[in-house]
Amino acid sequence: MKTIDRYILGQTAVHFLFGVALFVTILTAGDLLFRLTRLWLQSGLSLVTVLQIFLYSIPSFLVYVFPMAVLLAVLLTMSRLASGSEVIALKAGGVSLKRIALPFIFFAVWVCSGTILISEWLLPVTAVRLEALAGESALPDWLMQENIFFKDTSETGVERVFYVRRIDRDRSILEDVI
Repeated sequence: MKTIDRYILGQTAVHFLFGVALFVTILTAGDLLFRLTRLWLQSGLSLVTVLQIFLYSIPSFLVYVFPMAVLLAVLLTMSRLASGSEVIALKAGGVSLKRIALPFIFFAVWVCSGTILISEWLLPVTAVRLEALAGESALPDWLMQENIFFKDTSETGVERVFYVRRIDRDRSILEDVI
Protein backbone atom coordinates (compact mmCIF):
# COMPACT_ATOMS: atom_id res chain seq x y z
CA MET A 1 0.00 0.00 0.00
CA LYS A 2 1.40 3.33 -1.04
CA THR A 3 1.70 6.32 1.23
CA ILE A 4 -0.99 8.22 -0.66
CA ASP A 5 -3.40 5.30 -0.16
CA ARG A 6 -2.80 5.29 3.60
CA TYR A 7 -3.23 9.06 3.70
CA ILE A 8 -6.53 9.02 1.78
CA LEU A 9 -7.85 6.02 3.76
CA GLY A 10 -6.92 7.72 7.04
CA GLN A 11 -8.73 10.91 6.08
CA THR A 12 -11.73 8.93 4.83
CA ALA A 13 -11.91 6.84 8.02
CA VAL A 14 -11.93 9.95 10.22
CA HIS A 15 -14.70 11.52 8.15
CA PHE A 16 -16.59 8.21 8.10
CA LEU A 17 -16.58 7.98 11.91
CA PHE A 18 -17.77 11.58 12.08
CA GLY A 19 -20.58 10.75 9.63
CA VAL A 20 -21.64 7.66 11.59
CA ALA A 21 -21.77 9.63 14.84
CA LEU A 22 -23.65 12.48 13.16
CA PHE A 23 -26.26 10.35 11.41
CA VAL A 24 -26.85 8.03 14.38
CA THR A 25 -27.40 11.08 16.55
CA ILE A 26 -29.82 12.62 14.07
CA LEU A 27 -31.80 9.41 13.52
CA THR A 28 -32.06 8.43 17.18
CA ALA A 29 -32.80 11.91 18.45
CA GLY A 30 -35.89 12.14 16.29
CA ASP A 31 -38.07 9.47 17.83
CA LEU A 32 -36.23 6.74 19.71
CA LEU A 33 -34.81 8.90 22.48
CA PHE A 34 -38.18 10.51 23.16
CA ARG A 35 -39.88 7.14 23.43
CA LEU A 36 -37.13 5.76 25.66
CA THR A 37 -37.29 8.82 27.89
CA ARG A 38 -41.05 8.41 28.17
CA LEU A 39 -40.55 4.75 29.09
CA TRP A 40 -38.05 5.66 31.74
CA LEU A 41 -40.12 8.44 33.29
CA GLN A 42 -43.70 7.20 32.89
CA SER A 43 -43.33 3.43 33.05
CA GLY A 44 -40.81 3.38 35.86
CA LEU A 45 -38.36 1.34 33.81
CA SER A 46 -34.81 1.28 35.16
CA LEU A 47 -32.18 3.38 33.44
CA VAL A 48 -30.09 0.26 32.77
CA THR A 49 -32.98 -1.37 30.89
CA VAL A 50 -33.57 1.80 28.87
CA LEU A 51 -29.87 1.93 27.95
CA GLN A 52 -29.97 -1.73 26.94
CA ILE A 53 -32.97 -1.04 24.70
CA PHE A 54 -31.08 1.88 23.16
CA LEU A 55 -27.92 -0.16 22.54
CA TYR A 56 -29.87 -3.05 21.04
CA SER A 57 -31.60 -0.59 18.69
CA ILE A 58 -28.37 0.92 17.34
CA PRO A 59 -27.50 -1.88 14.84
CA SER A 60 -30.77 -1.36 12.99
CA PHE A 61 -29.75 2.27 12.45
CA LEU A 62 -26.21 1.37 11.37
CA VAL A 63 -27.48 -0.47 8.30
CA TYR A 64 -28.93 2.81 7.04
CA VAL A 65 -26.21 5.07 8.38
CA PHE A 66 -23.15 3.38 6.88
CA PRO A 67 -23.93 4.19 3.20
CA MET A 68 -24.72 7.81 4.06
CA ALA A 69 -21.53 8.06 6.13
CA VAL A 70 -19.43 6.67 3.25
CA LEU A 71 -20.86 9.27 0.90
CA LEU A 72 -20.19 12.04 3.42
CA ALA A 73 -16.65 10.73 4.05
CA VAL A 74 -15.79 10.65 0.35
CA LEU A 75 -17.20 14.13 -0.21
CA LEU A 76 -15.41 15.62 2.80
CA THR A 77 -12.12 13.91 1.96
CA MET A 78 -12.20 15.02 -1.67
CA SER A 79 -13.16 18.51 -0.57
CA ARG A 80 -10.24 18.51 1.85
CA LEU A 81 -7.84 17.28 -0.84
CA ALA A 82 -9.12 19.85 -3.34
CA SER A 83 -8.98 22.76 -0.90
CA GLY A 84 -5.35 22.00 -0.09
CA SER A 85 -4.51 21.69 -3.80
CA GLU A 86 -3.43 18.13 -3.17
CA VAL A 87 -5.43 16.84 -6.13
CA ILE A 88 -3.58 19.28 -8.38
CA ALA A 89 -0.25 18.17 -6.90
CA LEU A 90 -1.14 14.51 -7.45
CA LYS A 91 -2.22 15.19 -11.03
CA ALA A 92 1.03 17.14 -11.63
CA GLY A 93 2.95 14.17 -10.21
CA GLY A 94 1.39 11.86 -12.80
CA VAL A 95 -1.27 10.20 -10.61
CA SER A 96 -4.50 9.56 -12.51
CA LEU A 97 -7.97 10.16 -11.11
CA LYS A 98 -8.58 6.41 -11.32
CA ARG A 99 -5.62 5.86 -9.01
CA ILE A 100 -6.90 8.55 -6.61
CA ALA A 101 -10.33 6.88 -6.56
CA LEU A 102 -8.91 3.43 -5.75
CA PRO A 103 -8.68 3.98 -1.93
CA PHE A 104 -12.27 5.26 -1.91
CA ILE A 105 -13.46 2.15 -3.75
CA PHE A 106 -11.52 -0.08 -1.36
CA PHE A 107 -13.04 1.74 1.62
CA ALA A 108 -16.57 1.51 0.20
CA VAL A 109 -16.21 -2.25 -0.37
CA TRP A 110 -14.88 -2.66 3.16
CA VAL A 111 -17.84 -0.75 4.65
CA CYS A 112 -20.27 -2.69 2.45
CA SER A 113 -18.84 -5.93 3.81
CA GLY A 114 -19.22 -4.61 7.35
CA THR A 115 -22.83 -3.64 6.65
CA ILE A 116 -23.58 -7.13 5.37
CA LEU A 117 -22.01 -8.66 8.49
CA ILE A 118 -24.09 -6.40 10.72
CA SER A 119 -27.25 -7.24 8.77
CA GLU A 120 -26.68 -10.99 8.80
CA TRP A 121 -25.14 -11.61 12.23
CA LEU A 122 -25.53 -8.73 14.64
CA LEU A 123 -29.00 -7.48 13.72
CA PRO A 124 -30.85 -10.79 14.32
CA VAL A 125 -29.13 -11.28 17.69
CA THR A 126 -29.95 -7.78 18.89
CA ALA A 127 -33.54 -8.06 17.62
CA VAL A 128 -34.07 -11.25 19.64
CA ARG A 129 -32.52 -9.69 22.75
CA LEU A 130 -34.57 -6.54 22.30
CA GLU A 131 -37.75 -8.56 21.99
CA ALA A 132 -36.85 -10.62 25.07
CA LEU A 133 -36.05 -7.45 27.01
CA ALA A 134 -39.35 -5.86 26.02
CA GLY A 135 -41.21 -9.03 27.02
CA GLU A 136 -39.61 -9.45 30.42
CA SER A 137 -39.99 -5.80 31.37
CA ALA A 138 -43.79 -6.05 31.04
CA LEU A 139 -43.97 -3.60 28.16
CA PRO A 140 -46.04 -5.22 25.44
CA ASP A 141 -46.87 -1.83 23.94
CA TRP A 142 -43.58 -0.02 24.35
CA LEU A 143 -43.39 0.58 20.60
CA MET A 144 -47.03 1.64 20.19
CA GLN A 145 -47.58 5.36 19.85
CA GLU A 146 -50.57 7.62 19.73
CA ASN A 147 -51.49 9.53 16.55
CA ILE A 148 -49.83 6.98 14.30
CA PHE A 149 -50.61 5.07 11.11
CA PHE A 150 -49.63 1.41 10.87
CA LYS A 151 -50.06 -1.28 8.25
CA ASP A 152 -51.53 -4.74 8.85
CA THR A 153 -50.49 -7.38 6.32
CA SER A 154 -51.29 -10.45 8.40
CA GLU A 155 -53.61 -11.92 5.75
CA THR A 156 -52.30 -12.89 2.35
CA GLY A 157 -53.57 -10.54 -0.33
CA VAL A 158 -55.22 -8.21 2.21
CA GLU A 159 -53.60 -5.00 3.33
CA ARG A 160 -55.11 -2.70 5.93
CA VAL A 161 -53.94 0.69 7.14
CA PHE A 162 -55.00 1.80 10.63
CA TYR A 163 -54.84 5.12 12.37
CA VAL A 164 -54.85 5.26 16.19
CA ARG A 165 -55.53 8.61 17.77
CA ARG A 166 -55.31 7.64 21.46
CA ILE A 167 -54.37 4.66 23.58
CA ASP A 168 -55.97 4.02 26.95
CA ARG A 169 -53.22 1.92 28.50
CA ASP A 170 -55.11 1.31 31.75
CA ARG A 171 -58.01 -0.39 29.97
CA SER A 172 -55.90 -1.66 27.01
CA ILE A 173 -58.15 0.09 24.49
CA LEU A 174 -57.30 1.84 21.24
CA GLU A 175 -59.54 4.90 20.82
CA ASP A 176 -60.55 6.74 17.63
CA VAL A 177 -59.32 3.99 15.33
CA ILE A 178 -59.84 4.55 11.63
